[in-house]
Amino acid sequence: MYFLVKGKEIRQKLNDIPNLSGSYNNIALYYNEVKKYDLALKYADTSMQLANRVQTKTELIEVLDTYYNIYEKIGDYKNALRCYRQRQEILKEIQNKQIDKKMSEYESGFNLQKKQEELNQSKTQLLLKESEESKQKLKINLMVLVMLLSGVGIFMVVSRNKKIRSASKIIVQQKQLIEEKHKDITDSINYAQKIQTALIISEKSLASKVDNVFVMFKPRDIVSGDFYWFSEKNGYKLLAVADCTGHGVPGAFMSMIGITMLNQIVNEKGITSPAEILNKLREGVISSLNQTSEEAGKRDGMDVSLIAWNKKELIYAGANNPCVVISNNEIIELKPNKQPVGLYEKQEPFTEQEMNLETVDSIYLFTDGIIDQFGGPDSKKVKAKLFKEWLNEISTYDSEKQKAELENKFTNWKKIIEQTDDVLVIGIKA
Repeated sequence: MYFLVKGKEIRQKLNDIPNLSGSYNNIALYYNEVKKYDLALKYADTSMQLANRVQTKTELIEVLDTYYNIYEKIGDYKNALRCYRQRQEILKEIQNKQIDKKMSEYESGFNLQKKQEELNQSKTQLLLKESEESKQKLKINLMVLVMLLSGVGIFMVVSRNKKIRSASKIIVQQKQLIEEKHKDITDSINYAQKIQTALIISEKSLASKVDNVFVMFKPRDIVSGDFYWFSEKNGYKLLAVADCTGHGVPGAFMSMIGITMLNQIVNEKGITSPAEILNKLREGVISSLNQTSEEAGKRDGMDVSLIAWNKKELIYAGANNPCVVISNNEIIELKPNKQPVGLYEKQEPFTEQEMNLETVDSIYLFTDGIIDQFGGPDSKKVKAKLFKEWLNEISTYDSEKQKAELENKFTNWKKIIEQTDDVLVIGIKA
């Protein structure tokens, strides 16, 4: 901060407005990093004013990037989206100007060539008028000139075509190389999907072990950072729904760690207490990722909701992920511990909540992918309140119709907007 302020003062003395905008933007970034968001917005506003004064597109883009990061961190997604769109418009404007400049250069070159041709024609006509006697000689000279020009033109065309063919060959080779690399990567990810699919119990197999259950699983990419897990032990059925750090390939690796450890904790060690399972799972994740106290802020790990039930009771424990229960048309949210399964600043033992199953109509476990999906009339997130209303609306249907209705609501909400995250919802009609 000392050197940032010194730099700003020097640029103020020099009246270097474009770079002064950059100084204010750098200070805003500093305050954003130390989570002083009011000061960050204040310095970003000054940077934007200076950038607008000199109409520096590069500085405008950098300031809009800063605004986007600040608004995203404080959860103001509407302003974050607005700044992102402004940034894209400026980039598009810069690209269009570059295209226009190139077109002007091509047009200028064409006009110069055209004027040169007109000048040559004028000279030829003047020579014809000056001497009728030398007409024949001039014709011969012109024929020779035309032949020479034609020869030069043919040579240039042939040479140019040769270069084009050579360039085209290189482009084709590069395209083939890129396609081969893309195919190799895609094949690897598709194979990883097969491995992940083999580890996760299928909806059909789950339905054979749990009555009236549905699984709505929509990975954003080929492989998913969300996963679900099921087992039966000591008279209890156990079901976990988890959201790992990241999505795609990184999330998929984390999901495989989670599934393997849950199998060890429950199936090998015989632990059926949801809270104790999460405690053991956390120990395993920290050990597997070699996490240390210095990395507590990274939050690599997973958010999990886990239930164990028999004919009479339901036991729940959660790491950031809640469980929603519908009972007599009443929405009951079982709150999780506000900590992930992984290294965390304030790490405490996980706790459990119990319910009598005789009063429960439906149970829902889910990750935050559906809640964070943009869409609707104002391109906003679904959010928890509306999602719980959806669950209440479908809770009276059988499992098959519940899944169809929920998928329909999700599709109608996002419409043409791209899916933002992995989506996983599991419902059980008690």
